[in-house]
Amino acid sequence: MSHESIADLKYRGRDNLESNVVRAIWDFLRRHDNLIRMETAVRLDRTPLEALSAQLIFEFGTNINLQIAKQMIGRMVRQIMQALGYEIERKSLRITRPCLFSRGATYRRKGQVRNRSIRNAPSRTWLEGKGDPFNRWVDAQVRGPDGKPDVDLMEDLASRYGVKCPPRAAMRGEMRLYIGILLRPRVPSSEYRTSIPMRGGRR
Repeated sequence: MSHESIADLKYRGRDNLESNVVRAIWDFLRRHDNLIRMETAVRLDRTPLEALSAQLIFEFGTNINLQIAKQMIGRMVRQIMQALGYEIERKSLRITRPCLFSRGATYRRKGQVRNRSIRNAPSRTWLEGKGDPFNRWVDAQVRGPDGKPDVDLMEDLASRYGVKCPPRAAMRGEMRLYIGILLRPRVPSSEYRTSIPMRGGRR
């Protein structure tokens, strides 16, 4: 179901709250900006309730902190997320940041399998191969045998395009970030979209 279709979604629930309150909160949760907040929270592996907390207080005041209201919001969010094609992944994730809610469900796309085995791996191997074609092109040329940015290779690549590297005292990661920003407008897209450079600057 698309965001536009959510506008016609009817809330299925019986709550001991005044009907106008129920309707106002339901309408609030189905707003496009709040649907975006909920889906962004899912991509960040957080609960949508956490993403909605500040806006709920802004819209309805601190009395939204009523337990009966928060329980209803949880049920409403579950119905909306399921209509958008999500399923519950964890029923009760503890929320550690200041928030209306102490716990909330997390979601994933139906049928999606998440690999959590490398989430906090010290090697940060989940970063390998990430970035757009330009950044992968730069990385392939400036990383040494240990997989880390090499100062000599970065200086060589930068000089080829008239970019001056920062002093060698700078951290290698900082230097790589710096030259990437300066190189992007200077390097023709044909350089990195049609070639697969080898590590160490060799093609």
